[in-house]
Amino acid sequence: MLRLHFEEVGRQKKSWHLDASDWDALTDRKIMASIRNSGALMSRDIEYTLCADSGAGSVYAGMRPVGRLRLETI
Repeated sequence: MLRLHFEEVGRQKKSWHLDASDWDALTDRKIMASIRNSGALMSRDIEYTLCADSGAGSVYAGMRPVGRLRLETI
Protein backbone atom coordinates (compact mmCIF):
# COMPACT_ATOMS: atom_id res chain seq x y z
CA MET A 1 0.00 0.00 0.00
CA LEU A 2 1.25 3.48 -0.85
CA ARG A 3 0.63 6.78 0.88
CA LEU A 4 1.30 10.05 -0.94
CA HIS A 5 1.83 12.95 1.45
CA PHE A 6 1.09 16.48 0.29
CA GLU A 7 3.10 18.81 2.50
CA GLU A 8 2.77 22.57 2.99
CA VAL A 9 0.78 23.19 -0.21
CA GLY A 10 -0.36 26.72 -1.00
CA ARG A 11 -0.34 29.94 1.01
CA GLN A 12 -2.06 28.29 3.96
CA LYS A 13 0.53 25.48 3.99
CA LYS A 14 -2.09 22.70 3.98
CA SER A 15 -0.99 19.10 4.42
CA TRP A 16 -2.91 15.86 3.77
CA HIS A 17 -2.35 12.39 2.31
CA LEU A 18 -3.76 10.12 -0.37
CA ASP A 19 -3.77 6.32 0.00
CA ALA A 20 -3.49 3.90 -2.93
CA SER A 21 -3.32 0.12 -3.07
CA ASP A 22 -0.38 0.11 -5.50
CA TRP A 23 1.53 2.28 -7.95
CA ASP A 24 -1.02 1.68 -10.75
CA ALA A 25 -3.87 2.92 -8.54
CA LEU A 26 -2.03 6.19 -7.93
CA THR A 27 -3.10 7.83 -11.20
CA ASP A 28 -2.46 11.34 -12.42
CA ARG A 29 -6.21 12.01 -12.29
CA LYS A 30 -6.43 11.00 -8.60
CA ILE A 31 -3.44 13.13 -7.63
CA MET A 32 -4.74 16.21 -9.48
CA ALA A 33 -8.24 15.71 -8.04
CA SER A 34 -6.79 15.52 -4.53
CA ILE A 35 -4.92 18.79 -5.05
CA ARG A 36 -7.95 20.57 -6.51
CA ASN A 37 -10.41 19.22 -3.90
CA SER A 38 -8.15 20.21 -1.01
CA GLY A 39 -8.81 23.90 -1.56
CA ALA A 40 -5.12 24.63 -1.03
CA LEU A 41 -4.66 26.21 -4.47
CA MET A 42 -6.86 28.53 -6.51
CA SER A 43 -4.67 28.39 -9.62
CA ARG A 44 -5.82 26.60 -12.76
CA ASP A 45 -2.27 25.94 -13.89
CA ILE A 46 -1.37 23.21 -11.37
CA GLU A 47 1.34 20.66 -12.10
CA TYR A 48 3.42 18.25 -10.06
CA THR A 49 6.53 16.14 -10.33
CA LEU A 50 7.08 12.87 -8.52
CA CYS A 51 10.18 10.70 -8.69
CA ALA A 52 9.29 7.04 -8.18
CA ASP A 53 12.85 6.15 -7.18
CA SER A 54 13.32 8.69 -4.39
CA GLY A 55 9.64 9.13 -3.51
CA ALA A 56 10.01 12.93 -3.50
CA GLY A 57 8.30 15.55 -5.60
CA SER A 58 6.96 19.07 -5.84
CA VAL A 59 3.67 20.82 -6.57
CA TYR A 60 3.74 23.81 -8.91
CA ALA A 61 1.23 26.57 -9.65
CA GLY A 62 2.13 28.76 -12.60
CA MET A 63 5.70 27.40 -12.70
CA ARG A 64 6.31 28.33 -9.03
CA PRO A 65 6.89 25.64 -6.40
CA VAL A 66 4.02 25.78 -3.91
CA GLY A 67 4.39 22.51 -1.99
CA ARG A 68 6.11 19.16 -1.59
CA LEU A 69 5.17 15.54 -2.21
CA ARG A 70 6.51 12.53 -0.35
CA LEU A 71 5.69 8.92 -1.20
CA GLU A 72 5.91 6.18 1.41
CA THR A 73 5.09 2.50 1.52
CA ILE A 74 2.85 1.50 4.41
